[in-house]
Amino acid sequence: MPSQADIFNSVYSAVQEALRVLTSDKPEKIRIDYAGGLVAIYIGFAQPGTAEDETGWKIMKLTYDANSNMTQLDWANSDAEYDKIWDSRAGYSYN
Repeated sequence: MPSQADIFNSVYSAVQEALRVLTSDKPEKIRIDYAGGLVAIYIGFAQPGTAEDETGWKIMKLTYDANSNMTQLDWANSDAEYDKIWDSRAGYSYN
């Protein structure tokens, strides 16, 4: 189980990324997948015009405990590079 410091750092990273996207002079496309539930499981970022089946996304996966508290945030293939495909988000490794 991740430590409180790891959880804090993951949440901080997600907030920083969201703020960067929202305040950037170059807006990004954002996709959120709830996977049929009430909490976001995957969040993706790409440049406008990037199709969901094209390379050009960076994707994070959020993990929750039984009370729906976020406990972990991981980038697809352990990096925040724009080299993923949104439609393939479930097939990447997250750790």
